[in-house]
Amino acid sequence: RQASYLSMIENGKREPRLSLIRALATALEVSPSQLLSAEAPDHRAQLEIELERAQRHRLYREMDLPHLKPSARVPDDVLEHLVRLFDELKSRARVRAATPEEARKGNAALRREMRERGNFFPEIEAAANEALTAIGYSGGQALSQRVLAELARHFGFSLHVVQEMPASVRSVTDLRHHRIYIPQRDEMESRNARSVVLQTLGHFALGHEDPRDFGQFLRQRVEANYFAGAVLVPERTAVPMLQAAKKARDLSIQDLEEVFNVSYEMAAHRFTNLATRQLGIPVHFTRSDEEGVIWKAYENDGVPFPEDPDGAIEGQRLCREWGTRQVFRSADKFALHYQYTDTSAGTYWCV
Repeated sequence: RQASYLSMIENGKREPRLSLIRALATALEVSPSQLLSAEAPDHRAQLEIELERAQRHRLYREMDLPHLKPSARVPDDVLEHLVRLFDELKSRARVRAATPEEARKGNAALRREMRERGNFFPEIEAAANEALTAIGYSGGQALSQRVLAELARHFGFSLHVVQEMPASVRSVTDLRHHRIYIPQRDEMESRNARSVVLQTLGHFALGHEDPRDFGQFLRQRVEANYFAGAVLVPERTAVPMLQAAKKARDLSIQDLEEVFNVSYEMAAHRFTNLATRQLGIPVHFTRSDEEGVIWKAYENDGVPFPEDPDGAIEGQRLCREWGTRQVFRSADKFALHYQYTDTSAGTYWCV
């Protein structure tokens, strides 16, 4: 057979007969099954195949780029870059498809406002302080279950712990009888239950109405969470403690966690509320999984989070050298992980 005919078979433009496959296998001293195998013979061939598949993909065609045929002069690392870039394009497209555009834009807009305000909302701080003052809570110790019940009564509700509740439900509010039901689960610690109840009460303390759209729904969720943090870690108690620690150069998120008996994540959130306005410290906060996919994030210190075209960062992937990912590789799982992180915008201290 002529070389051009074999080339058309290789490129999938001609369907070979079984007799030809046997003849080629004999000439090349291989088995017919090796010629029919879908596995690429080497890494270079695999890259060329993946690049060809990428160029046939809808996302690639939508970019209206000319077809690229890699010659032997194109280095392997160039093909690696092209294939990896397209894989990332597909990954980001999946994230965008899974997250409605309205949600991404709403998250981005709210994060911009939080950045401009230093993540400090004085009106919510005032509402939390007013509620604590109304029940005579001094704020000198962690919020107890008794104080939580008094706070619920202040807003006209009673708390009820029940055993039979769907696993996905954290609380149920009966507006007719003014009852808040929380599940009795072994894995639901008392401090988590406090946070759930306070988030529910936060909607009433802040006068939230039924949200008109997703943006308002998101804002109300953030404000209710903020209210819960401001009650559990009161500004009037936490600020003097943090100011003294700053003066002694001994700031620690763990101190907030232990003194107020809250989760480390809640303590970190609360620190971002108070750090810039009360301590003059710009900060960033990140929560991601082991692969670096961002779940939550905030910054007003210029740290360069990855963003999509709408400015949303949820679902984006962090560099593997970031502390948020390095902590999963820490040898001591029970100790704090801390490091300096070098970025295009500068070097940041991360805990």
